[in-house]
Amino acid sequence: MACALCLVATAGTTAIAATAASNDADASAEAAALARAVEHIDHWRGDGADLRAAKRELDTVLAMDPDSAPAYREYARYYIVDAYLNGENYDPAGLKRAEDALDHAIALSPNFAEAYVLRGSLYRTLGRADDARAALRRAEVLGTKDPWLDLNWSDLLLDEGKHEEALARCRGVLARAPANGKIMGAADECVIRAYKALGRMDDVDAAYRVQIARAPHDAWPRGNYAVFLLCTRNQPEAAADSAVQALQLMDYGMARSVLAAALYQSWSAQVLAGHAEAAKQAWTRAWSNAPADPAEVVANICGRHASLPVLRAMRDSGRGKTIEPLPAILLAADAAQEGVAGIFDFEVAATGRDDGEIFLNSEPDYRDPRNLTVRFTAEGVAAFRKQHGVDPDVAFKGKRIAVVGVASRVRIQFFSNGMPTDKFYYQTHVVVTEPWQAAIEQPPPPPPRRGLHA
Repeated sequence: MACALCLVATAGTTAIAATAASNDADASAEAAALARAVEHIDHWRGDGADLRAAKRELDTVLAMDPDSAPAYREYARYYIVDAYLNGENYDPAGLKRAEDALDHAIALSPNFAEAYVLRGSLYRTLGRADDARAALRRAEVLGTKDPWLDLNWSDLLLDEGKHEEALARCRGVLARAPANGKIMGAADECVIRAYKALGRMDDVDAAYRVQIARAPHDAWPRGNYAVFLLCTRNQPEAAADSAVQALQLMDYGMARSVLAAALYQSWSAQVLAGHAEAAKQAWTRAWSNAPADPAEVVANICGRHASLPVLRAMRDSGRGKTIEPLPAILLAADAAQEGVAGIFDFEVAATGRDDGEIFLNSEPDYRDPRNLTVRFTAEGVAAFRKQHGVDPDVAFKGKRIAVVGVASRVRIQFFSNGMPTDKFYYQTHVVVTEPWQAAIEQPPPPPPRRGLHA
């Protein structure tokens, strides 16, 4: 005769075992989905497919466990990556979503140290340095082996000018050689940033090469190296090669822009060296790659002042458009402190001198709101005199000139009895420090004469 109590006990034990097995399976599936989401986010290099896949996995995790703090932390990472625009720029709405997700993760798990590590990075991105430090200190108190703790601290230290301390933390991460390629890449970037701040450009160059060798299939290090070669090393041909290598791995906007800037800088170098045929070939290559204003292309990558040699080549080759005084004044006002780079064109109506500097004005009265002033610094005057044997005001008075430089708005204060008053006005200055910046404008070449059968 069967034992009923034994049957009940056996059935209960079997049910408990089945439930435990089911829970284990659910936990395993949840952990696997979370791991795949982390991998997709780590793998992201600009490909939207990775982010879409990460979101699907995170949604799966939260469907199985709506209170998963690690999933909300990874969702915060997802939102940060998705909010990235370029350089140091992010979509504010995306960062707000990241902050909300991270707050929820910490609310679910108040001692979640890795969530505080990420919060430190997010707060720094939001410009909240004090809050970032507090979050990282909290992570240290809770205890974590997360390498991002050192990397996020290094970002703050670099912001504070503590470059050697930051470098030590980054090197420490590299010494531990984590298997995660994203972490190693971030540590490499940290080392590069520290070396740049310390002015150790040879070390920067070497660090980029190490980073490229470590991640040969990653386009971003090659693209970043191209920017360094172009803007810091002034090696446009090498920069173009590195940008091409990046584009062979992934077609993305920054690499295309760096390539275009490098090609236009190569063209300008040929023009300024007097190599007419090479310059013609370089122009064809650059224009076919990016038919745009060469100076703007270079300025967008390396800054306004880096575009001045290109503007010089544009002026000297006749390819550049000049800017007259009134448009220059309006453009400079819009550009505020940054100023506007260009080739400025006017007839010198008046000149002036003050404290070793020489001023060339487009209007007889330098106080006229329509006046554009070319200001030769004392060093610029001395260099011009040495090269041409006369001072700039003697050489250019009454002449039409084309000046390469940056037009900036300058506030002029009124004084009374040697004391500043509350009255002022603005002038627009183009500062000249080197003789080549100013030249008598050359008339455009006459159109070719055509015969009856031309």
